[in-house]
Amino acid sequence: MGGKPVEWPMVFRLRRLAIGLTGLFGIWAAVASLDPAAARESGPAPQTEEVRLGDRIFHIPNTYLEKSSHITAWLRWMPGLDDGSRSMLMEIDADEVAASVQGYITRNLIGKENINLNITVLTPIEVERYTYPSWVREIVTKTESYKRRIIEPDPGTGYFRAYREIEYDRSWDLLKFDPDNPPQGYGHFSNWVAGCRKYHATTATGVLAGCSSYTLFDNIYVHFRVREENIHHADAIRVFLEKLVGGWVVK
Repeated sequence: MGGKPVEWPMVFRLRRLAIGLTGLFGIWAAVASLDPAAARESGPAPQTEEVRLGDRIFHIPNTYLEKSSHITAWLRWMPGLDDGSRSMLMEIDADEVAASVQGYITRNLIGKENINLNITVLTPIEVERYTYPSWVREIVTKTESYKRRIIEPDPGTGYFRAYREIEYDRSWDLLKFDPDNPPQGYGHFSNWVAGCRKYHATTATGVLAGCSSYTLFDNIYVHFRVREENIHHADAIRVFLEKLVGGWVVK
């Protein structure tokens, strides 16, 4: 794909955290798991959990943390814990997306079309980098890895596919404009729809493709992944995620 959004470092940080806290919380965890009453004595869980990422504070509903957690919730987001992390992982149920994004396909032959997120608080330099991504300029100017490129119309969206010649036709960037006839101000990330890649799956429809995109507001970057059949909803998904994640921001 094109220049790629921030990767997902949070999982590895959490694994290291889990190892470091094993001795401290091992006895408590064992007792709580054997005696449900012990957990109840602490009272009901709050409706939201405070999460610190970089210089931002989020109050995230527990329902999202529970759905997204591959590690026990109390270990992943301990109240008051601040290890300097700037990223977190999140999963949004496909039905919730479809309630806000008209026409969103909630299921395919592989499974449910939940959206996986990486929420990252950016530095000022990173904000500039992702507001005007370099790979869009490189596609238009035929520089760097796009010196040899192929442009084709995308049959599903009416947008344009930009391939590196060496990756044709397995991986492409999806743009709202023809790179051979770019509009003024083309460099803003909103004109780049996604980076997509084919992958092989044994399904009735044969080869499928997944797409990776993002939105950005203030210094908060939200990377998301969807199947190709939903990528024409990218703008609506961006609006949905800005409203959802923005609603969790305290400061």
